[in-house]
Amino acid sequence: MAYPFSEIYTDVAEERYTTRTPDAGQKTESKRLTNLGYRELTGQADWHCLHPSATLALWATVTGTASISTVTITDSTNKPFLPSMVGHAIVMDTSETSYTISSVTSSSVVVVTADASTDDGDTFTITPDGNYTLPAGYAYMESGPIFNAPNSAIGNIHQVSPGDILQARAGSTSGTYALRWATRPLAFTTTQGQLWELMLHPTPGSALTVSIQYRLNPADMTADAEYPVGGNAFNLAVRAYGMRAVERTKQQKGGMRAQEAQEAFQSALVEDHQERASGPIKIYASYECPPPYSRRSSHLGVSVD
Repeated sequence: MAYPFSEIYTDVAEERYTTRTPDAGQKTESKRLTNLGYRELTGQADWHCLHPSATLALWATVTGTASISTVTITDSTNKPFLPSMVGHAIVMDTSETSYTISSVTSSSVVVVTADASTDDGDTFTITPDGNYTLPAGYAYMESGPIFNAPNSAIGNIHQVSPGDILQARAGSTSGTYALRWATRPLAFTTTQGQLWELMLHPTPGSALTVSIQYRLNPADMTADAEYPVGGNAFNLAVRAYGMRAVERTKQQKGGMRAQEAQEAFQSALVEDHQERASGPIKIYASYECPPPYSRRSSHLGVSVD
């Protein structure tokens, strides 16, 4: 069974400080070492779990009424907010003041970059511009076309360059459905890290949902109940890499924990290979079972291509 973050960093704390009840400083360091191991493991191979599919909401113009506490805006009636709105403007209808959305907490709550409390109670509008912020951790798109929702009777959206999108928008941005897509990085900020946006042309005239396939850069774990990406063997490898990170703080060369991390890595590779199986995994009768797997066999190896 997979370990949540709290169990992994508690094991790391025991390895580092010989206690399973670390104080605040020890807990912070144990989390850091766990995430250090996590980042190292995800960079060791092209893991299958780092290639997810996701749905992305393409929103049309939305409106609502703002209940504001400094930089937090709530609209619990319409629940109009979507993650793809990060970086876009929310405009108060009376004052026409524009605020930039820095994060979307839920469908009814967003955080903006400046104090908006003077517009408490005002109605607001968010107008689409054809750009939609991609999920946090997005690295790059993996499929040529973007697929519209099942039974939508709408054709696929085809890839072009950002320059092609900008050139097409110079003529007109309006349309019923998007025909072209491109991606480009948003301006980097130290608080959010690197985010990317999907550019579409024409800008869809109504709300739609599309499916994308992309490469994921996993974020550090923060919540106690959070799980790493990947299956059980990968999860155990995260723990082993956290232990190895502790060992590296105590000695220059690798020791027992480095060896355990390598063994856990090999087990995770086997699991990853099985996750990529294109068909059912063969079930052998007892008399035709292959020989037991041995790490000493020089001919054995797993490809993750």
